[in-house]
Amino acid sequence: MGNVLKDVVMFLLPSLIVIGVSSFTGFHIHVGGLAVLLLLLSILTAVVSAVSGSLGLLLKDIGTLAAVITGLQLPVTLLAGVLLPISFGPVWLRVLAHLNPLYYVVEASRVLAGGTIGDMKVLLAFAVMIPLLAITLSWATSIYRRSVA
Repeated sequence: MGNVLKDVVMFLLPSLIVIGVSSFTGFHIHVGGLAVLLLLLSILTAVVSAVSGSLGLLLKDIGTLAAVITGLQLPVTLLAGVLLPISFGPVWLRVLAHLNPLYYVVEASRVLAGGTIGDMKVLLAFAVMIPLLAITLSWATSIYRRSVA
């Protein structure tokens, strides 16, 4: 859990610095939306940290871990609509995107950046990410216990 917490803090500190600096250059901060967005992204960071740490313990080889992470990164990012909204894609892609937890985070991020906290996309993102966090943390804890034992 220490590594996961470290990764979340290492995400939050630069984020807050960038937000602070950008506020002086004209970025309009929606404090409530930004706070909820940082919470949601912290949950995502914890999930990714737990999964990557567990995969590192399971695979025990940096080359294999890098191949797995790199192989997953592009499809997960594209299916989340990070670069282009999924609504621009064909129907099969839109259906497939709903199986990707990152999709819900991206959709909620777009709404939260505008300052809308109570949108259904935000609630859906938390409804997907909180159980996923619980699952990945329990899996990571069991992997760590087996590795240490």
